[in-house]
Amino acid sequence: HLAQWLRDHEKGADGRTIGDLAASAGPKLASSVPPPARPEAPPPVFRFWIEETTRLLAADTAETARYSDALFCARKALASGASDLEWAEAKFILGICQFNLKLSADALTTFSEIATEFTSASDTDRHAWQAMGLFFKGFTLDQLGRREDALAVYNDVITRFGSASEFALRQPVVNALV
Repeated sequence: HLAQWLRDHEKGADGRTIGDLAASAGPKLASSVPPPARPEAPPPVFRFWIEETTRLLAADTAETARYSDALFCARKALASGASDLEWAEAKFILGICQFNLKLSADALTTFSEIATEFTSASDTDRHAWQAMGLFFKGFTLDQLGRREDALAVYNDVITRFGSASEFALRQPVVNALV
């Protein structure tokens, strides 16, 4: 319908529609200049990959293909992260994907890396990632049947962050206590 409307409304100088074969016979100028190339779209940035991973993980069905797609997006986020906090966020989501895909050993390594990365951190944001990494390391150990190791990690979370007043640090402590 749009094409028909354009043909009806775009008229040449002689009153004929542009789409007609018998359009005005003016001189044709052949151009040797190629049309300008369309600029390539920039690659997606970190936040895009994180949001896409989160969207995939939040979907209603728990199917392996969705977790595999989320794992792909998490790896892209990890590659495009520009700071240590973005690295931690991408690593954390990567660990969640690995855990859901039954790659428990990989998830354990991923959560351990997050916890180790921020051992000497002094700010709340980095401590929060360390606490989350430790808690999920304990959770993964528990799922692997290594309950004593899991309890040791949970106790570490409580010892390190049990007296913290910030909510971001209190949540992993509560989870570890439960």
